[in-house]
Amino acid sequence: MAQSSQARKYIVNAEAAMTARDPVGAANAFRVAMTLSPDEPGLAQRAREAQAQADSILVETYSRQASYEEKNEQWADAARSWARVCRARPDDPIPHERAANAIVKAGGDLHEADRLAQRACTLDAESAPFRTTLASVYLAAGLTRNARRELETAAQLAPHDGTIQAMLKRVGKSA
Repeated sequence: MAQSSQARKYIVNAEAAMTARDPVGAANAFRVAMTLSPDEPGLAQRAREAQAQADSILVETYSRQASYEEKNEQWADAARSWARVCRARPDDPIPHERAANAIVKAGGDLHEADRLAQRACTLDAESAPFRTTLASVYLAAGLTRNARRELETAAQLAPHDGTIQAMLKRVGKSA
């Protein structure tokens, strides 16, 4: 009974936050209400709707922040900001590629960079820039053959891209 009463308070707070156009606050309040009263009719749907609105706001904020951090070469911070965008938009290849790129430039976890770059390429297999980023991950990891394979694929997708051609020449010399 006490949990139900507490859940009701959080639901009222969530609805007030939605009325005040604070979907982040509403999503948080609905999340707590869900833990207290998971079987409340309609609560899961309202929580999902609030979370979707909150994610939209947060994605915009984190994307702007990540772009600012990239411009200022704050690579570790940019990687963290892009990773937040990835969590909110798991099917958007761009933040995955940007996070992978930032991790490489920060000298961070190359396994994570590989996972993110692979995801970007899976989501958009025809993107030469995504393939080039994956090649950069491989180069940073010392995986020259894998890098060459991705660069060759990127060169087929964008045959007139001088950056890809230059990278292929460097990889060819180091192999």
